[in-house]
Amino acid sequence: MPSSKSVLLQPVDGEWFRQSNLRLLGVILFILLCVATCGVIAYLRWQAEGTVSFVVIGLGVFSLVVLALLTMLLFLSLRVVLGPDRLQELNGSTKVVVEFPYRNIERIWVTKDAFKNKIVAVKLKDPTDASTYAPGGQDALEKCAREQGYHYAIAGFFKQSPEHIAGQIEARLVRDA
Repeated sequence: MPSSKSVLLQPVDGEWFRQSNLRLLGVILFILLCVATCGVIAYLRWQAEGTVSFVVIGLGVFSLVVLALLTMLLFLSLRVVLGPDRLQELNGSTKVVVEFPYRNIERIWVTKDAFKNKIVAVKLKDPTDASTYAPGGQDALEKCAREQGYHYAIAGFFKQSPEHIAGQIEARLVRDA
């Protein structure tokens, strides 16, 4: 699975699940509120005592980093496409970053990641399948399976729930069997 394969892969026609920019924008506004709160606390403490706690500074910096990452995610526009014979994840509207043929998907289920966010877990029958593509290739898929119990996770701020997306994939697996 060469990393340049994503250049060769073309998006398929099918049902699209788009990222919900409104949900992501809500999270960004919450993080902005956290940054502003840290700023106000730091300012008030500086006025009262002439010093600022490293904890407040650390929380402010951490919030800014998370804010930057979420803002980048807003512009990535992740999409999941359920094609006639394969599952794809796209970055933008044309760059395929993940592709799994339904015949190579053993199981789909909804679980939670380390941050307690719901994700759609994908377990593959054969991660070395020539028509299977994921970032990092076979090694990344197998490492994820060893550590997490699944080969890949569909995660993000999608308009549809993880349960709905998993159900739609499951329906295609049954139809493809």
